[in-house]
Amino acid sequence: MVPVVHPVEVLRGGEHIVAEIHQRTSQESPDRAQACVLTLVVEGKQFGASGRDFFEALVSIRRLLEPMGLLLNIYGSSRNVWPSGMARDMGQGLRCYKLTLGSKPSLQDLVDIFTTGPDVVPVTVAEQEAFVQRWLNSIGIAP
Repeated sequence: MVPVVHPVEVLRGGEHIVAEIHQRTSQESPDRAQACVLTLVVEGKQFGASGRDFFEALVSIRRLLEPMGLLLNIYGSSRNVWPSGMARDMGQGLRCYKLTLGSKPSLQDLVDIFTTGPDVVPVTVAEQEAFVQRWLNSIGIAP
């Protein structure tokens, strides 16, 4: 499959760096489902990961970037964005919900993980996961 290329921005301190994420699927073996593969190209370096869906692969790439002080300025890396189980299973984790404490998301809250907007708050994976737990508690779902 020919990769889909997404222009993205990487943040390092106050610096904004232009980068690209290449998205493709790959058949890992005859008896397994397709793997979702991402490659981030930034400043001539490549960071790759695969997962059962594209959000999982994105999280893996983010974990590689974090020790270098790099954050992706996209919805998939925003504090209050997380995929539902159905978005992961049926949509390959390409769309996520913007979450608001105390309320359940609607279809209007769906965003593409590789796009950005004025409401994106880039954070580490741990900070994003902590927000999701706070959100779950706020709507009465215990972890």
